[in-house]
Amino acid sequence: LNEELNACSYLHLQCDGWSNLRNEGIINFLISKPQPAYVKSLNTESNPHTSEYLSQEVEKVMKVYGANKFLVLIGDNARNIQKAFELTKLKYPHVVPLGCCAHILNLLCQDIVKIQEVTVFIMQAINIIKTVKRSQRLSSLLIKSRQGEDSTQTLKLPCATRWGSHVTSLKSLKANKI
Repeated sequence: LNEELNACSYLHLQCDGWSNLRNEGIINFLISKPQPAYVKSLNTESNPHTSEYLSQEVEKVMKVYGANKFLVLIGDNARNIQKAFELTKLKYPHVVPLGCCAHILNLLCQDIVKIQEVTVFIMQAINIIKTVKRSQRLSSLLIKSRQGEDSTQTLKLPCATRWGSHVTSLKSLKANKI
């Protein structure tokens, strides 16, 4: 991997930080060429996730593979990450700091799901799915009614940590509307 990354002319760095199950601060670094490759996980120990500290760690990773090869820095939209990228850009003006589009989309979808009408609609769908899944008779009738149909999709409940699971759940209900 090091040989591949060193041979590349252009790279971009992605980083994401959080706390693990033991409440230890972790930052993961990925480099894309454009295929992403995991390169480092950093246990931040007692170091606070300040923008200065994060900028230093980002720069360390960049220097390993050639800091001038990096064109883009991608991280979540937390203020400390974005400020760290701004500090890094001061040393490397050619680098473009970006927020994570997936993170923005996740926040947007979480806001949409909080709208009362959407919440009521989703809760009605969840109640229908739970009613069918909890009833042996209804589950059996659903399986029988699907025989000869093209749809083999089962009913799926959404989970709290994946906003996209709401869409999957609604699609499963639609596919089983019979």
